[in-house]
Amino acid sequence: NTTSTDSVRWTPGGSLDCPNCLKPKASPLKSTMYYVELLNSKCNIKQIDSVYVNVKESPVATVTPVDTSLCEGGVIQYNVVVQPTGSTIKWTPSTWLSCDNCPNPKATPTGKGGVTYSILITSPNQCDTTITARLGVGTRPTFTVLKRDTTMCAGASFAIHVSDSTTIAY
Repeated sequence: NTTSTDSVRWTPGGSLDCPNCLKPKASPLKSTMYYVELLNSKCNIKQIDSVYVNVKESPVATVTPVDTSLCEGGVIQYNVVVQPTGSTIKWTPSTWLSCDNCPNPKATPTGKGGVTYSILITSPNQCDTTITARLGVGTRPTFTVLKRDTTMCAGASFAIHVSDSTTIAY
């Protein structure tokens, strides 16, 4: 012979998806003590119990630049600022980066295209967050000097011509 619960009440209920269910999902923003009251009217039993949910702070991070472009062979340095200090950093993919576990890697692209870096930040309390940075890479412009070395007299002038490829495709 089994008995069932007539009513369930969790308090505080604001951060629960169902404060009157046996198995609610909790999403508190801060550490919270939840109390549950179960009532079985057939047996005239009222039970009260509790559970503590400890919420650890997730790291907060920013990266600069967030979205940038440059040409093949150029160099850009990223800077990640993280709280709390002591957090670890992992860049994925590590394409063109000087390091994949530091807050300020330099990117030196060797081909055109682009990459979106996913930066995983893990705090000392083992909570994590992910931020992203995008790098677009275009073809390096080329130029040619059309007139070569010359000799001229003092006071004279000489036109120097350069042909360049000003179309940069990303």
